[in-house]
Amino acid sequence: MADQSSAATEEQYNELDLMTSMYKPGLELFFVGELDVDVPPPRNYSVKLEIAGSIVELFVSLPALYPVVQYPEIRLSADADEFDVTELNAHLRGWLLEQELGFPLISQLIEHIREVLEAYPARRRSSDGSGGSASSGETAKNPREGMLARMWILSHHMYSQAKRHDVVKRAKAAGLAGFSTPGKPAVIVIEGDAQLVAEYWAFIRTLSWHKITVMEEEVVPVSTPGFLKFAGFKEWCFDAGGDHKRVDVSEVRKLLEAHDLGDHFKNLYCI
Repeated sequence: MADQSSAATEEQYNELDLMTSMYKPGLELFFVGELDVDVPPPRNYSVKLEIAGSIVELFVSLPALYPVVQYPEIRLSADADEFDVTELNAHLRGWLLEQELGFPLISQLIEHIREVLEAYPARRRSSDGSGGSASSGETAKNPREGMLARMWILSHHMYSQAKRHDVVKRAKAAGLAGFSTPGKPAVIVIEGDAQLVAEYWAFIRTLSWHKITVMEEEVVPVSTPGFLKFAGFKEWCFDAGGDHKRVDVSEVRKLLEAHDLGDHFKNLYCI
């Protein structure tokens, strides 16, 4: 325990040096209490960040044994009119729990926050029509308007409960249909309005993945009969021989065949 405490304190000092070199104390970096070299490093602070033209603030509370055996407690504060703060915080906490302990995580977390938030403005502009500029009296034609799409996404793995929750919640909130299979490898099949499918993929990419790829996308006119195959979005768990981390792809094949999509199985898994 003493060794862990000593190692944790050393890592906290190292991270403190890094943070004070990157952010100006009193302007961007704010500590709770006074800094004193004779006591352990401050464990409660906040960092103000300017990202995509917006100011957000990350509040950090470090437990005594961070980062050796404990994760930091974090909360992001942002303008609720611009960002879904509840969703963001749930995602960030889930992302943290996927990271390996043993070394400081806050600087990595800040970089991840930048990646996530920089994706928001483009999505808002695409949905509210404020992005881009057309000549007077003209409206730019959206190539996905009046179209349906089905996207086939393959990921190296998906274990995190937070990520699994985000995948399902986002699909349902957008009124899209399809399914996901957690484990290794992980699959997300999403279908519906083509623009909403594109926005869903933009969101999915902001999550932390070892590797994730769109293996195939079908785009057809909205009038195409029988194109949509799923009623709502659902997570399916197909364990391989009792191994909760590995997916039984033969069960995925059966699911696809049950929805007249069996021909896509080989493309999905590159078989």
